[in-house]
Amino acid sequence: LAIAELEKPLFVAAGAGSGKTGVVTRRFVHAISSGYARVDEILTITFTKKAAAEMMGRIRGLLRERWVLDGRPDEKQLERMAAAYRDIERAHISTIDSFCASLLRANALAAGIDPDFIAADEVQTDSIREEAFNTALRRLVEEHGTAAVKLIAAYDPGLRGELLKNVTGAYETLRSQGGEPRLPLPEPPPDPVPAAEEVRRAIAAAREAVRSLDKATGTMLGGLESLEVLEAALAAGGSDSLRLAEKGMPRGNFTSVKPEFDAVKAAVAGYCNVVRSQAAMETLGLLDRLLVLFSGEYQSLKHQRGLLDFGDLPIMVRDLLKGNRHIRNRVAARFRLIMVDEFQDTNPLQHEIISMISGEDNLFVVGDESQSIYGFRHAEVELFREQKEKAAAAGTLVSLAENFRSQSEILDFVDHIFGRDDMLGDGYLKLEPFAAHDGREEDCRVELLLVDEGCNNKETGTKKLKIEPAVRAEAQLIAERLRKIFDEPDEARRYGPGDTALLVRNAKRAEVYRDALMNSGIDSYLSVGSKYFGKLELGDVLNMLKVIVNPLDDVALMAVLRSPTVRLDEDELFLLRQAAGPGGRRGRPLWRVIQRLSGDEGGAADLDDGSRGKLAAFGDGLAELRRAAGREPLGVLVRRVIDFSDLAAKAAVGPTGKQGLANLNKLQDLAADFQEVWGDDLPGFVRFLERQRERKSRQAEAPVEEEGVQAVRILTMHAAKGLEFPLVVLPNLGAYKSNDSHVVLLDRQRRGRIGLDYKDDGGLGGKTFQYEVLKEEEYRRSRREEKRLGYVAMTRARSHLILSGIAPADKPPGEGKKNSPALDWLRDILGLVRERDGTLGGSEYLDVNGVRVSFRICTETEPALERFRRASYERRQRQLEPVNPEIERIPPPAGFVPPKISASALDTLAACRRRYYFEQVLRAGHLLNTRGAGPRATDPAGGEGLEAWQTGTLVHAILEEAPMLDRIDVEAVTGEELDRLAGRVLEPGWRIGIDDRKNIARLLENFAASPAAARLIEAAAAGRLQRELPFSTLLGDTILNGTIDALAVSDDSVLVVDYKTGGPLPGGLEEAAGHYRLQISAYALAAGRMFPESMVEVALVFLDRSGAETAAGYRPEDLSGLESDLAALVASMEGSTFPPLAAFDKYYCTWCPGGPNGARLCAAGGHGGAGSR
Repeated sequence: LAIAELEKPLFVAAGAGSGKTGVVTRRFVHAISSGYARVDEILTITFTKKAAAEMMGRIRGLLRERWVLDGRPDEKQLERMAAAYRDIERAHISTIDSFCASLLRANALAAGIDPDFIAADEVQTDSIREEAFNTALRRLVEEHGTAAVKLIAAYDPGLRGELLKNVTGAYETLRSQGGEPRLPLPEPPPDPVPAAEEVRRAIAAAREAVRSLDKATGTMLGGLESLEVLEAALAAGGSDSLRLAEKGMPRGNFTSVKPEFDAVKAAVAGYCNVVRSQAAMETLGLLDRLLVLFSGEYQSLKHQRGLLDFGDLPIMVRDLLKGNRHIRNRVAARFRLIMVDEFQDTNPLQHEIISMISGEDNLFVVGDESQSIYGFRHAEVELFREQKEKAAAAGTLVSLAENFRSQSEILDFVDHIFGRDDMLGDGYLKLEPFAAHDGREEDCRVELLLVDEGCNNKETGTKKLKIEPAVRAEAQLIAERLRKIFDEPDEARRYGPGDTALLVRNAKRAEVYRDALMNSGIDSYLSVGSKYFGKLELGDVLNMLKVIVNPLDDVALMAVLRSPTVRLDEDELFLLRQAAGPGGRRGRPLWRVIQRLSGDEGGAADLDDGSRGKLAAFGDGLAELRRAAGREPLGVLVRRVIDFSDLAAKAAVGPTGKQGLANLNKLQDLAADFQEVWGDDLPGFVRFLERQRERKSRQAEAPVEEEGVQAVRILTMHAAKGLEFPLVVLPNLGAYKSNDSHVVLLDRQRRGRIGLDYKDDGGLGGKTFQYEVLKEEEYRRSRREEKRLGYVAMTRARSHLILSGIAPADKPPGEGKKNSPALDWLRDILGLVRERDGTLGGSEYLDVNGVRVSFRICTETEPALERFRRASYERRQRQLEPVNPEIERIPPPAGFVPPKISASALDTLAACRRRYYFEQVLRAGHLLNTRGAGPRATDPAGGEGLEAWQTGTLVHAILEEAPMLDRIDVEAVTGEELDRLAGRVLEPGWRIGIDDRKNIARLLENFAASPAAARLIEAAAAGRLQRELPFSTLLGDTILNGTIDALAVSDDSVLVVDYKTGGPLPGGLEEAAGHYRLQISAYALAAGRMFPESMVEVALVFLDRSGAETAAGYRPEDLSGLESDLAALVASMEGSTFPPLAAFDKYYCTWCPGGPNGARLCAAGGHGGAGSR
């Protein structure tokens, strides 16, 4: 019926593996062969370009095979099919975006646009959005002054793009709904006076209830004091009113007077909500104005460049069809048959367009509610349900429940999991097995692996395993299991890497599984990733492009010279640097020396002929590339840079070489796309790449998959939609889905509701309007979609399914918890909670709906983790290039005076000049193996959870942004806000573990208890506190720069505070003061020059040691002595040979790039050996 019935509309609910694509393609060919429609009279809409191309290929195949619905074709059918085969390129098979673009080009005049417009993707519009937003922000400040500045300070104090992300997110949501980019403003909140009176009445009633008691408890007396605070709050009014009211809220169990005190709490909550909502109205109005300004600027910039983004296309088509009846009728009359695939992923705007061009009897839609997994792209599964109900009522609903993909055991297992009312509910379609037996005789087609992460237990002293090592252990166990399957001697039970797909929830830890497979000798394709712009091979090209733009950029040039492009070693770099400045002065840039070598003018006499030849050839090539930069397209120039550097050949070496080569090719395409929008602007392209790297922009690596290659494919569950594999592995099912925090929440049901996370330094901050209601709705929607995603992932398997996850085996699954992961509801359904007697340990078999399921629990993760570390270490060792035996020792370097030096580098210089030379002169930090997988007992972080530098980064970011009120609200900043902050400053999607969260809270509490915190809070209240203050000041010819964590100014003094998260040195505060002596002097000098007549105090606060401080004070007359001491230290480099320490020092040598965890270049005692040079 779904294929044969062409005369009436049909709604097809098609389950996973039911062959719905085959139904659509056969219906297409049947319409052709029956004479119902010609090729160009059928419109077929599908979700992706890849699906459209696959559909076109299948239709071609059916036409070539002369397929007809009822046996052999007659002469007329053959004639129609032959004509269709010739005209197949005229077929309208595309995504909705491509259809809209073609419709706009055909009616450009009526739409008022350039017919040659460019349909720009997110990468192409990224820079335009940022430019539009910056302009909009400036205009907002011009219009609203202080109010706009406060808005920025509240929501994006570091100007790191948080406000941009929230505004553009609201813009995209509103546009996807087909509306104008305006925030729906709620009704003005009521007058707070009646609410305040209600609080007073409740206070009076509670006070009278306590006084009427014969004896009041301590809690009740404390409650009376709280009531007095509340009365004072009401009298204060304004922001103080709300802050004091919430601070004075009665706490505790009031037993016999509990109803009266509960009434007080309810009245206070109502009052606070009214006051907060009043204040939030102004912020909401500012955000709405910013959104309008952004929209106008963005549209203007796109118009200037002839661009439309993918949000414009459906809106402009909707408006065109609505506003021009003749065009709408003409388009509708063109198509006798309209088919929409993946209808469950359609949004209301797209459905509105389809409805306007379809008739009463020519629309055919197919989809599966249980496979609706694109809510984050604004797809609405409710739309599918509504249309399905209408079709059922009209008798036009067809269900396809036959599954031609998976073996019956897998389907029975899936049915047991997802057929429950609390899983997929009424929309679930029970699948009937119709796939032929695959010939494999397997005892178990479904496997479940549980990696026990343990629990924190004070009594036993055990600790929960941190997520990073847990994932590595799980990845190792999966790799070992796959290795065993691939090596199975029985061919009837064996699978190969090419049969296998590993589907991850997101790209965050996909590389861990890739590494584990590589460690086990299993080839894989990593088809996911969000770190494209951070890849090493792209960094080499970027540095080369930067040198083409400005060859005097010594930092970029040094990176190019050290890279595979020139491959200078540290000795050659040193001699070249020496030649650039006689006597060690800055002198000429390196490029001038290379130019002299290229022109046979001599120079760098200490370099041998081979080195001079390499540099001369590089100089000639660079000069030619600079000439080509002005006359060749960007894509061609990037290809020339890749060819000149021989990066393609070098990137292709090793197990990930094919991926590296594909990434380089993708960069060439990005350059061409950039030029299409921005023109031939090489400096602009360089800035674009740098911006993407700095932001850690999410961009997948280039696809490298080839047909027939025997490698495990690693891809996301979303990307696997529409695919199928003999063996599917679903790892890390115990991971929690991170929820992005939004400033504004919009109503997806389009009922005009809105929520605002109102922020205010005065204490008024909180969730306002319908925020909590909308957040709860979003949570429930997201939770249902996560279950559908699990269904999609499991139904990709044809013959074998492996499920794996990390969870505490002794702890019951948290089905009721927010964001409960897939493993929780799996364990809940299957009853997988280990009893205290350990009966669930080892390897067992479960009976699930008559299906034999292999179940294995790993309670000892350390052996697996050690195998992962050892295999990773050995693999990396095999990849290392052999040390040149001719180089025995790095020559004594001649000194130089750097053009700039940081405050922190001064102490390194004073402590160990050789380490300073490695880090600051040779820039050899890349040689330090801080994350190596080899056993390193000295690694303070152990590669588990947050490393020390990550903890420090987060704590500094919190203290930069946290409101400095009468206290630091540790609970607020270490809650949901902490994950948002980690996603911004560390890595998108980062989720902080419980132990790390507690550690950060401890560090912040230590700071809050320190004397410096009280002084900073006092300065903040007076508006005289600056945080993360960068500075630059001169020391002779050298610029001294750095950043002051916090600077508090009073009438006659200045306090500089520097946070130390690693704790003082083992010798205590006295040794710490000596260790950081020069850094303290640098801060004092910088602050003294900012405030030349003030007393300067520098305090180092050691957050790991209960907020202990070491402080030093300086009078204005002390500054000249500080300057002399620091300038002398810097000048001493001119004649220095940067000697190593006389003996190995654990503190300084362990993490030196030339030390035991680096290149082993230093001859300091204790880590010489064969690798020393």
